Amino acid sequence: MPVRRLTPLRVIITGVENSGKSTLTEHLADALDWQRVEEAARHDEAVIAQRTTPADLQRLLQLGSAAFPQLIDVMRARHPPPPAAASRGT
Repeated sequence: MPVRRLTPLRVIITGVENSGKSTLTEHLADALDWQRVEEAARHDEAVIAQRTTPADLQRLLQLGSAAFPQLIDVMRARHPPPPAAASRGT
């Protein structure tokens, strides 16, 4: 019996600045037909100014977490669940 993952796989890439993380994630998303979520901090004014507070970090965490429910909806639309066992006559 085949095993099906019920929750979408999440891959998080980390590394130092200018190490190719964005390029890698773009290629992975294209190759695997996955949705890519860019980090929220990349364009954040407090991060760019190097003046983050705990409140800024909490806000960025919430921004990043908010993207995952949308990704789950996209993945479910692309890969619908198999028909229920009852409809297969088992």
